[in-house]
Amino acid sequence: MANILKRNSGFYFRKVLPIDVKSVLNKRELHVALNTYNKAEAEHKAVFLGLSLNYAINQLRTDLETKEQALIVSSFFEQFDSAVGTIRQIEEVDSLSPQFVLASVQRKEGQPRRSQKPKGKLPLASELIAIFIEHKKLSGDWADKTAIEAKQILDLFIAVVDDTELDNYDRSTLRHFRDSLTKLPSNRSKRKPYRDMSVKELMAYDVPDAHRLSKKTVNTNLTVITTFFHWAADEYPKNIDATITKNLSVKETDSVSYQPYSEAELKQLFSIDVYTDPSNKFNNTFKFWLPLLGLYTGARLNELCQCLVSDVKQSPEGIWYIDINDEDDKRTKNSSSIRRTPIHQALIDLGFLDYVSSLRAVNHERLFPDLKKGARGWQSNASKAYSRMAKKAGIKEDRTKCFHSFRNNAVDAIAEKADKDSMVSQIVGHKQQGMTFGRYFSEYPLSQVKETIDLIEYDIPLNELTGKWRCLVS
Repeated sequence: MANILKRNSGFYFRKVLPIDVKSVLNKRELHVALNTYNKAEAEHKAVFLGLSLNYAINQLRTDLETKEQALIVSSFFEQFDSAVGTIRQIEEVDSLSPQFVLASVQRKEGQPRRSQKPKGKLPLASELIAIFIEHKKLSGDWADKTAIEAKQILDLFIAVVDDTELDNYDRSTLRHFRDSLTKLPSNRSKRKPYRDMSVKELMAYDVPDAHRLSKKTVNTNLTVITTFFHWAADEYPKNIDATITKNLSVKETDSVSYQPYSEAELKQLFSIDVYTDPSNKFNNTFKFWLPLLGLYTGARLNELCQCLVSDVKQSPEGIWYIDINDEDDKRTKNSSSIRRTPIHQALIDLGFLDYVSSLRAVNHERLFPDLKKGARGWQSNASKAYSRMAKKAGIKEDRTKCFHSFRNNAVDAIAEKADKDSMVSQIVGHKQQGMTFGRYFSEYPLSQVKETIDLIEYDIPLNELTGKWRCLVS
């Protein structure tokens, strides 16, 4: 977090003041000791000090028109010192809400508590968005990836409707944003000619229907906006009406249904240079193994990308499996996604266990040591790399075919031979359906799951790939 500093005596809150405020206060920045060595606690306190300071700055700017400068400066420091005192008096940081801090900031010695600011006097939407994002991260509601994606959506909202005090937005503002979304292109930062155009220019551009955001993506954007306004309404109940976000979503008629690859397409994929000439300097361990693992495990891309070498384990009865878990910095879609997935015999024959052993021999921690974590998580760069592989193989035709298609291939291959849908659900990490399996069933024994997963079979020649991974491990 940008507003905290760590020193030998603990964490400090630091805020560089805006230029116009510097000239009035004759002070460049503010420092406050947060009296803690705990970073999470320091960040939590800093969020609310930042909110208090923003209020004090806005009040200062308002009062400049009506009061003498000496009184203004005195009032400003009284307000901010009050917020600092509030934080130091409260032992339980979780009890410190923005409403409580603002109330203490607005309270003056010997005077009754002020009411909420009148309409049009709230902080700018961009300022509240920064506080909102930090709040969701510190509360544990959002992982870093979710926060990044939400920030992009909220920044787009500001770009479309312009930045102003949050209570200046109304229902017509949100309808305008929704209608604008339906006309914007997907992947606008990468596609020509959209990548060279501003959001305002794109809103005036006639984007072909085939290039526009899907209705599912539009609704995802609107959900983030709704969540933000509901949070703001909790913080400023007298100023913000959260009902303006009601029934904003558009009817989804174009949701993507992923399709499995045909055996002909799989043969094309495993004929590109990643497999025929893996020694090429542009090839990597994750490019070689991820499609094969997806095909024979049905695991999600991120589940595989975030694996550690230590997640490949052997059970007491000698069954090798991948432990898909949410330990350390790993994430799973839900609790049903945490599972043990036996390693298919085809992967063992290709040398996957030998590959893991070679990583252990040189003390590599990650299962794919040459995969770098991207802004959206471990799967970010792998997803881009696979998209290029599929394009090179000539199997990337539309949005229904992607890495997720391997999951469909595995489900189809298992369901074709397994006699229990519940077994399929356990293997791919789906929630069990029905009262009996959904509430009371634990899991099938690993030996039984291994027998089932080995039933996955494809008519594609993979034997010639055996051992070709060795040139990728240094």
